[in-house]
Amino acid sequence: MSEEYQGLLISADGHVVEPADLWTSRMPAKWRDKAPHIENMGDLGDCMIIDGLKPRPIAFEGPMIDMKARGEEIPKISDFRYDDCRPGSWDPDERLKDQDIDGVLGEVIYPGVGLFIWDSDNDEMLYEVCKTYNDWLSEFAGAHPDRLKGVAILPTRGPIEWAVAEAERAEKLGLGSVMLPAWCDHR
Repeated sequence: MSEEYQGLLISADGHVVEPADLWTSRMPAKWRDKAPHIENMGDLGDCMIIDGLKPRPIAFEGPMIDMKARGEEIPKISDFRYDDCRPGSWDPDERLKDQDIDGVLGEVIYPGVGLFIWDSDNDEMLYEVCKTYNDWLSEFAGAHPDRLKGVAILPTRGPIEWAVAEAERAEKLGLGSVMLPAWCDHR
């Protein structure tokens, strides 16, 4: 890390790209057939598929942003694959290497495509998706707690007690904050 910036930069709005198999490998078996997953959607490229929602292209979450930052021409979205994302998007050790390149001492971590799970209308599945993500994020941030601070996601459907319980559980997992969408049209 450059001495000029050492200790000066903290990213307050970092995002992950969730591991491709996060929900399909970790959610309870009851939900695995509906779990968010990566699928190639032809002209849209690799997308996060969340049961009942429009496919969300992965390109918007990493590779395209990197190309814009480097001033490169953006190819067709269909050319983007999940594997084009920087490994630091889901690997905490690689994330620190990216931070060092950018002169960043620490980072507050938010979801990537996980931001769109709140559009789901399946209350129970949404709760399980949140718990699964928060478990993974606690491992990701916990690998380097001096430089990575995770922000938990809370379910916005179902009983309010679910959100309260998940906020309390997130604290026990070592996640430093929680987030909700700005608008919940179903509440």
